[in-house]
Amino acid sequence: MSVLRTTSARRFRSLFAVASTAALTTALVAVSAPPAAHAGGRPTDYAFTAFAYGTKVKAAAGELRSGRTAPSWIGCTRQAGKTRTNEVLGVDAPNNNPLVDLGAITSQSSTFKKKKQGIAAGTRSTSTVASVVLGLQDAQVPTPELTINGLTTTATAWATTDGKLHASTDSSVLDINLVVPPTGTPLDEPLAQLLALVDDQVAPTLDQVVALLQQNNGAIEIPGLGKLELGYSRTGVGARQAVALALSLRVTLYGLDGAAGGADDSTLKIGRSYARIIGDMPHAVMGGSGWAADADLVGGTAHIGDIVPKQLPCQGTDGETRSKALASATFPGVSIAGLQGRANGRITDAGRVRAWTEGSVAHVALGSGEMALTIDGIVGRVNLATDKRGRLVRRDTEGTIPGVLTFQGQSHTLPLGEAPELPPELAALISIQTGVLDQSDARGLKVTALRITLLEGTAAGTVVNLGNAKASIRES
Repeated sequence: MSVLRTTSARRFRSLFAVASTAALTTALVAVSAPPAAHAGGRPTDYAFTAFAYGTKVKAAAGELRSGRTAPSWIGCTRQAGKTRTNEVLGVDAPNNNPLVDLGAITSQSSTFKKKKQGIAAGTRSTSTVASVVLGLQDAQVPTPELTINGLTTTATAWATTDGKLHASTDSSVLDINLVVPPTGTPLDEPLAQLLALVDDQVAPTLDQVVALLQQNNGAIEIPGLGKLELGYSRTGVGARQAVALALSLRVTLYGLDGAAGGADDSTLKIGRSYARIIGDMPHAVMGGSGWAADADLVGGTAHIGDIVPKQLPCQGTDGETRSKALASATFPGVSIAGLQGRANGRITDAGRVRAWTEGSVAHVALGSGEMALTIDGIVGRVNLATDKRGRLVRRDTEGTIPGVLTFQGQSHTLPLGEAPELPPELAALISIQTGVLDQSDARGLKVTALRITLLEGTAAGTVVNLGNAKASIRES
């Protein structure tokens, strides 16, 4: 196997400069930087995590269609008074699925304390979806159309001043409407019941819709469109932590052919919220994740977020490596296999913190015929450590590997921190960046081992990030 060099017989030409990563591979980066700014007030003795998003679409054939819309996130903090809000207007919502028309979507995640009301600390996440219209929406081709308006999903986890932990979820909807064009065939009883419920003079509550779905094994088929399915609502309260999570509704869409089982089938999740509180956390908190891949499709028309993410919990993992894996996934123009996210964190008896996160992809394939290429062994990794006083003494990406590129029978190790040159015929199709580093968090670090941008074909403008890791250690 030869090393990729600018002096090789087949000279490689760079299209995009690689982010400067000379100090990226093993060097310590700004370990003496001060903690990042945070909400005012004294840190609590609780750790919070919360997130929410509006919708997420995944194709049945494995190709992800849309990432989370309007995601808001608060990760691993002891600070009350934080708020994160995200909003996507209807005109800016992903439009790459002709069967899904989204209105405005807002999500908010926050941490709080209300001691006068008996709440020592808490966290809440809320997803609000103004409207979702499902169906082809073509007057020339009458098809079923399902409309959901004003869907709100909330998850809350909190501690009362007596030290007890609590968790709850809540979901509501303003209106659900279903139009089924006449076909001359009698409707199945479950579908007739759903039509009767939503066509009543009084708008149905989400509880009524959920109850009807439960009576019908969790799903009601709408021929020519798909299935309306149950989401979930779960809470868990233990001695040290409380968790609440909710997904209001799920819809399986049959695709443009209106028939189940086709390659164009997809699953739509609507209204997702999560909140967690951990007690007895008077020390530093960890955060971050390792994930295999994410992508921005065709110039940003849609984002596919964090495939197989493995979170680094606030309290760490007691030194145990936790992992999450997926056999394969497909983006437009790119197939990937052997996806994995890993995380590990530990707080020693002396108060020192050690943490790392890692995302990896075993194999990438794109192109066809003589222009087919593969890249193998991609790993992105972040390593952090503090001393017993909480000062960062390690902040690096040792273990990050951009991978080995094979093209026309020749294999080349992609350099980390150097601009790889590509043969002209390949450089017209893709550009490559290695070791893309984000140092904006003074108490953390983020790296993408390999970034591929597609330059030609129907997927031109798609950016795929492979081997991703981020981690942080915060005093609050």
